[in-house]
Amino acid sequence: MIEPSAIAPIHETESMTEKSIRSALPSLLIAALVSGSMALPIASAAQETLESESQLLASAPARGSSAASLTFGMKIEDGRTETRGYSASGTWARSSMSGTVIRLDGNMTRGEYRPPAGASRITVDDAQSLTLSLVHPLKGPIALLGSGAWSRDVPVGLDRRLLVQGGIGFTVHRPNKVLWTVGPVFGFGNQDNAVSAGGDGIINFGGRQTLAWTVTPTFGIESSFSAYQNVDDSDDYSLDFSVSGTARVASRLGMKVSYSYTKEGIHPAAVGSTQTRLEFGATITLMGG
Repeated sequence: MIEPSAIAPIHETESMTEKSIRSALPSLLIAALVSGSMALPIASAAQETLESESQLLASAPARGSSAASLTFGMKIEDGRTETRGYSASGTWARSSMSGTVIRLDGNMTRGEYRPPAGASRITVDDAQSLTLSLVHPLKGPIALLGSGAWSRDVPVGLDRRLLVQGGIGFTVHRPNKVLWTVGPVFGFGNQDNAVSAGGDGIINFGGRQTLAWTVTPTFGIESSFSAYQNVDDSDDYSLDFSVSGTARVASRLGMKVSYSYTKEGIHPAAVGSTQTRLEFGATITLMGG
């Protein structure tokens, strides 16, 4: 467990210039995504043949097929910490001919802060998650939503959180183009939080949204949002938002830039409730075509 006193001094060293740069990062990301979506459609016939060899976004496979990808990258963080670190994530998804999508996502991040020269490194970011989700069309745009998730976030005192959720929402599925779902979810679970004074059992409600949009054969946008509220403890809530853009540079290789925001209602007094991440990485498509 990280001592709160080891994290708090990081905030005191941030200059006005660093604050200006960090506050501008979300705007820079949006500008990069927009400019990429405008520029990448300009491709030659030879390049289009290469692009058709594999699925661009593993999170939205064509009906009757599967896709998988791995992403590795570096990150810049702001919020409860200012660090440099690395991240890794993986996605596997299967879409049936009827439009049912099963998806498995795994994520891990780790960041270390180095105090003045000669001091030992301090681990200030150590989070992992694994989520299995289901979208099953019922009638028209109405769909059944389900998920099971495990997560861990050491700096905020969350050693373990297990959630099983389900609900009814809306979905739009255009093969090889768009997969979008949104709706309320309800569920139960269990957690081990070193900071919370409440029990380990969880009855919760919230919302969920996911988007995978292949803008062009060489550029795609993904986003997700989830909100969680523990019914028995008003202070126990979580918000997660992320948006990313992936540009293809080879048949099964892409470059990815992503921005994410996380907020935890329960956290140590010396640790901030929010964390943002700006990450740059390479995406490898393992299967799908």
